[in-house]
Amino acid sequence: ITLSIPTKIFRLLYKLDIDQKTFAKSIGTSDKVVSGWKTDRLKSYTKRLPAIAQFFDVPVAYFLEEGVFEQWEMILKLFLYTSDAADDM
Repeated sequence: ITLSIPTKIFRLLYKLDIDQKTFAKSIGTSDKVVSGWKTDRLKSYTKRLPAIAQFFDVPVAYFLEEGVFEQWEMILKLFLYTSDAADDM
């Protein structure tokens, strides 16, 4: 499963319970620009990837699906599945 960069950004915002406006201000842009990423109208997130990665405390490679992060979503699902199975024992 390959997730788009905006999808990853908004998943992290949701999981961390951070609002779009706070996020936008923290990375030096407006919430309207971030909204444009969500609707796929704007692709300016590419030039802000270092700031976005720093904000979430993840490497840029996470968003680009490079190296170990190439299969990250699958690894997480596998880990969560095996953790749930272990809890049932």
